[in-house]
Amino acid sequence: MDEQRFDDLARALAGGASRRRIVKGMMAGLAGALLGSGRGRAARAQQTVALGGQCSAFGANAECSQAGTPAGGVPVICSDNGVLRDGTFNCCRNAGGVCSADFQCCGAALCANGICGGGGTTGLPLGSQCTATSQCSQAGGAVVCGDNGFLRDGATNCCRNEGGVCTGEAGCCGALPCVNGVCGGTAASGLPPGALCTASAECSQSGGPTVCGGNGVANDGALNCCRAEGGACANAAACCGGLSCTNGVCSGGATGGSLALGATCTAASQCSQQGGAVVCTDNGIAPDGSLNCCRNAGGACTDANNSAGCCGGLYCLDGVCGERTSGGGTVPLGGSCNATGQCLQAGGAVVCGDNGIASDGPLNCCRNEGGVCTGEAGCCRGLGCRNGVCGGGGATGGTLPLQASCTASSQCSQQGGTVVCADNGIGTDGALNCCRNAGGFCTASSNSSSCCGGLLCVNGRCQ
Repeated sequence: MDEQRFDDLARALAGGASRRRIVKGMMAGLAGALLGSGRGRAARAQQTVALGGQCSAFGANAECSQAGTPAGGVPVICSDNGVLRDGTFNCCRNAGGVCSADFQCCGAALCANGICGGGGTTGLPLGSQCTATSQCSQAGGAVVCGDNGFLRDGATNCCRNEGGVCTGEAGCCGALPCVNGVCGGTAASGLPPGALCTASAECSQSGGPTVCGGNGVANDGALNCCRAEGGACANAAACCGGLSCTNGVCSGGATGGSLALGATCTAASQCSQQGGAVVCTDNGIAPDGSLNCCRNAGGACTDANNSAGCCGGLYCLDGVCGERTSGGGTVPLGGSCNATGQCLQAGGAVVCGDNGIASDGPLNCCRNEGGVCTGEAGCCRGLGCRNGVCGGGGATGGTLPLQASCTASSQCSQQGGTVVCADNGIGTDGALNCCRNAGGFCTASSNSSSCCGGLLCVNGRCQ
């Protein structure tokens, strides 16, 4: 394989600009051995190396020609351009500099519309699901395809790193908050801890991260600017989720039981109360049991990946359980969609998924088990809307559990989602069994006998 094709393959495997440097890091030693320790290291005459050409050492900027640099523009420097095959150091421009190819840009920056690290106005908007950085629109500043901290809207999304412009937290990578329109920004002015609020952006960030959540004080409003465990405080009203203010720091009170957040439980007394009030209820995640130790809105949390420590489908946002209301779109429950970012998040977490109704399109804005609903079109993957809750309590049907032999659907328990009496594709356990259709919850991953018609049980869902 020639060098050009190898580099093209490395870029494709990387799936985005940020990974070019990873490939280069892994191969740097091999490349050095092949090229020879002295190759490319001898000093060049000043301003003789063209844009993209090899230069001798990091910071040897005087070797690089400034030809083509507009007045007041980003200069050409000697640095790493993220391409393995053309040497360790090259003359390149940083973000904002003019370019005609990626190898003329330093680091992981791509050349988009003649500008390193920007310029592209077409592509997926902030918060959209993606698989590569090249899919994301670069309008307004550099955007990467990375983890925005919200598990339920896809593994990777178009987002900005610290300092990037944002309109909601879904557009910020990792667990960065969107404060005053900036990912990870700060606000010296704003509402102080304890004050009534409607959004975290209203709260002053002076003195430490502050969110708009429940502070556990009943008579001062439903939402207040407050801090999670470890945050500075003057009184208990400044602490989220019922934390106490001890020696100027938000901290827990009663220790309660020994079970950790997310653990299966039968009573709140079993749950540790360290760090704030914990209850025993549904955390909205079906495969880990019907009841778990979790915190309500405003409670401190640490598991940002799946929010198992937050009750009823709440997200773990910046260390505090809360509803995701920022970064959402305008499409209501049941409406057609093609990305979670299009769905209105008011009233609880909403995803763009299959609601099990073929006539209204393949994807709709819907809620998973435990989410609030007014009809089945607003519940994902065939979950029934019972008593205003997707997959919630109400008519339980019969008494037969999943996989049991049956002759009618009315014999099957409906607890946890719609169950029918049909062929589950397994010939040895009877002609008809209580089972779920595509999208339904399942537990028998070994033989998928909980799923109808030969469907497999993958990651707790029939598919």
